[in-house]
Amino acid sequence: MTVLPQSSWNWQRAAWGTSLCALGGALAPKGLSLGIMLYRWLVGPTELASEWFRSDLEAGMIYPVVGCAVVCACAGWATFAPAGKYSFAWSLAIIFVASLVAWMVLGWMELTPRRYKGVDHPAFYPSELLVLIVPPSLAAAFLTMIRVRRAPKSDTLVPS
Repeated sequence: MTVLPQSSWNWQRAAWGTSLCALGGALAPKGLSLGIMLYRWLVGPTELASEWFRSDLEAGMIYPVVGCAVVCACAGWATFAPAGKYSFAWSLAIIFVASLVAWMVLGWMELTPRRYKGVDHPAFYPSELLVLIVPPSLAAAFLTMIRVRRAPKSDTLVPS
């Protein structure tokens, strides 16, 4: 029998989990916006108000889609990368709360340019992407490190 050390990482599971969680996170705000549009269609607002709402919703939807995709992808990484079973819901809650606190602090510091109406802005400024992506990534890395360090260090017997 050959003794192989058990790895603390599961790279294939991490890649699939991160990809699927990012996709789910990106689709969640779109589904919510479709539900809101369906509700507004059933309630029946005026045509002008409905058109304004639809255009405003499409223009502002990129931020929640990217933000939810990043937070869900980081939660997927923190859940599926370490060896062992971990709850996605707890990972998502921990990363979301840590990211929310960091976003509030970074927003208070005003690191991103202000967006004025009537000015043509790009979809994202580089500083906005950094503020959006770095906090959940750091929270996921920290949570993953904690889980990897707590993983039992056992050896696996493989017949030779």
